[in-house]
Amino acid sequence: MNFLTYNEYKQKANSTYWRRNIDERWAYMEIVIHQLIALCPTTILEIGTAGLSLCHFSETMDLREKYQPTYLHDANEVPWPITDKSFDVVVALQVWEHLSQQEAAFAEAMRIAHYGIFSFPYLWKCPKDFNHHNITLEKITKWTLTQKPVSSIIVGNDKRQRIVMSFDFRENNGKEILQSSTN
Repeated sequence: MNFLTYNEYKQKANSTYWRRNIDERWAYMEIVIHQLIALCPTTILEIGTAGLSLCHFSETMDLREKYQPTYLHDANEVPWPITDKSFDVVVALQVWEHLSQQEAAFAEAMRIAHYGIFSFPYLWKCPKDFNHHNITLEKITKWTLTQKPVSSIIVGNDKRQRIVMSFDFRENNGKEILQSSTN
């Protein structure tokens, strides 16, 4: 497996969208990389990478062509153009808060992968930034269809914490869970 290193990240981040808060972002990315290493996946789908993948062999999904994703697709549009259980792991870092169809997208993640690793802004106080303001555990639990995470790690400082959650989807089919949660 060939994962992003801190030096590679710093080099790429300095010339892209990721150049702000480099060390703050690396703190949660490094946690996810360690989780991926422990899982030993052979296939990974990273969603919304903005051109910066954690794994050199990942496939990507993004709605912007400039990042040259494997799947040029908006995660809000379901179903995704991916067959069931095509990936060992789906990764989405700081993406879910930007979606309008979080529950449906999470059901798709469950459908296409065996595991999922997600990060969310956690309890940020930024009322002018609707996407990131006051995202609570209750809201994240709703977005993740009340699935119990295998692990949940809070990282960051008092002003900008992120929560990294890992899920085991092997026993669950996202469509069935989404249907039962909406009935």
